[in-house]
Amino acid sequence: MANYQKTELTNEFVSKIRAAAGDNITSVILYGSAAEGEFHPEYSDLNLLCMLRDSSFALLAKIAGVAEWWRGKKHHPPLILTSEELRASAAVFSIEFIDMKQRYRVLYGEDVLQSLRVPMAFHLFQLRYELREKLGEQGRKHSREAVTELSTRLNFDASPFVQLMDLRAQKFDRKQLPVAGMVERYLSAIETVAASVDTMQGSRQSI
Repeated sequence: MANYQKTELTNEFVSKIRAAAGDNITSVILYGSAAEGEFHPEYSDLNLLCMLRDSSFALLAKIAGVAEWWRGKKHHPPLILTSEELRASAAVFSIEFIDMKQRYRVLYGEDVLQSLRVPMAFHLFQLRYELREKLGEQGRKHSREAVTELSTRLNFDASPFVQLMDLRAQKFDRKQLPVAGMVERYLSAIETVAASVDTMQGSRQSI
């Protein structure tokens, strides 16, 4: 009965996300213990990896409703990546992706995990150390100060982060937040920082 419920739910997710994303969705993968048949509807999670061709804000917005529906079923939000983001994530979260490769099942589309190479040379704490070292951070700083300094060094717009800090501090009403524009700037900043970390990683390998 539990496996039937799992299959019915994941099939419904695949149907919904294919309808919402269209040709932009290339793969949906179930990973973790549920992929091995170990599923209990009361406490087991259904972990899903969704592969997109394009993860721009406009296209992510199309599947936002499906992600919210899935969260409403009391499961973790699906992991949504492009092929490039998948490779970059595997380099940082090596242990998690090795575990993912050992226990997964393709629900729709391509088997992107079979050929995924998971490098073990770097771990997240190493990248954090390098980022602090290369940026010359001296001691701990206030979040706003740290973000502002980092944005200056890496040349990205810090305004979405500052706006979120102000919102958390209740300095203005959340209804005044220009969500669409802020999210676009936020994603752009994340891409810039990620690219900078990748460059730092490459420079270390070349030493």
